[in-house]
Amino acid sequence: MNLPFFTARDPDLLRADTGRDPLGLLPVWAELGRRLVPIIAGPVTRLDGIKAVLVIHFVHARLFERDGAAEGVSFRRCFRLMEGLLEAYLHENVRHCFGTRRFASGTEFTVRRDDSSTAVNGLYQYYRGTCGRAGLINNGMLSPEPSDVLAAEWDKGADKALRSELLACAKDGRRTLHPRTLLDAEPLLRRSLDNCFESAALNTLLFDRLFGKEHHSALARHCSTLRKEPIAEDHERYGPVRNLVERLSATLATADADAAQPLAGQLEYVRLCEPFLVTVQDSFDYLLRSSATRIGTVAADLAAFSTPIRERAQDFLKLEDVMKNPRSQQLMAVARAANEGVSPFLQEVLAHHSTVAVERGRDPMARLEGSLVLVLTAPDRSTGAILKRLENGFPWDNGYYLSTAGTLYAQAQKACRG
Repeated sequence: MNLPFFTARDPDLLRADTGRDPLGLLPVWAELGRRLVPIIAGPVTRLDGIKAVLVIHFVHARLFERDGAAEGVSFRRCFRLMEGLLEAYLHENVRHCFGTRRFASGTEFTVRRDDSSTAVNGLYQYYRGTCGRAGLINNGMLSPEPSDVLAAEWDKGADKALRSELLACAKDGRRTLHPRTLLDAEPLLRRSLDNCFESAALNTLLFDRLFGKEHHSALARHCSTLRKEPIAEDHERYGPVRNLVERLSATLATADADAAQPLAGQLEYVRLCEPFLVTVQDSFDYLLRSSATRIGTVAADLAAFSTPIRERAQDFLKLEDVMKNPRSQQLMAVARAANEGVSPFLQEVLAHHSTVAVERGRDPMARLEGSLVLVLTAPDRSTGAILKRLENGFPWDNGYYLSTAGTLYAQAQKACRG
């Protein structure tokens, strides 16, 4: 029985997953993306962020670990305090990674051990995984090679004051770390950070580690080059992701002996995958716009798109023996349903969403009750925007890490050239 809301929706009672990726598409496109860009995560856009993570690991091991045991400061608290310190240090050089609004506020930037803002948590959330995949961190510990590089750049005269301040702030949740004050008072600390962040040896190590094998590195180089080149006016409507994939494919098709050539087939997989993913997303968003409507009526609304839906599903099904993660295989059932018509396809989209929601311990955002579509949360997108992309199949949503690889490659290359 479906009961109405008699008052405003209660978030404690309504557990519909209104967060990101309600269809669980990330592991689907990421499976292909990792074949092209094996190491770098999507939010990792600053080489300084990688360096900062390594410096934080180095500082904690140097100041607070003895025989593998933390002395006085847990790693997480040290990371948060040091992240704030390093973001403030980088901000002075107009190169911080997170906390733009916090720095722009005009007030002094400070940190406490339990702060929750992105300015002191972003690196921990988004950058450590990349460091692990690059072999720079192993089992939560800084690997020997980056440790040796940083040790050669660090002045031991910076240890005492930094250890004292971190220890005091970690023990007392009311105590505030003032990064600018500490940096101004401790020139040896500032010099150590200057040396670490400008280290030629560290730049070389990161360039060698971040981009994978030779063909992955060559593809990242192409991404770096192509992102600077102008896009044909009639192709701008494709959006940045499709344009980049198309131009990468064209580059490899005309190159006789390109190091990235082994990845040409993987790019073709992206071209088979992504149009179907955006079609599933668009169909789901249209369903969210169709509350209290019979599924047959929704299918009739989308009948004009039956051919592109079926064709994109058939392309996606060509990947059935290629994409092996469970979410990709679940989505194959959605693709097979498209061969039976728009209504079975829409029903399977809803069933797929329900599976994802239940796995997350959430209530579905939309479901079928009999033949009626019931919706708890409407999408932000307009009906016109949904229908336009259903027709065209672009712009694509998911980046497959390609743009990020190009951005980071350009920074790493520039750093190595000095």
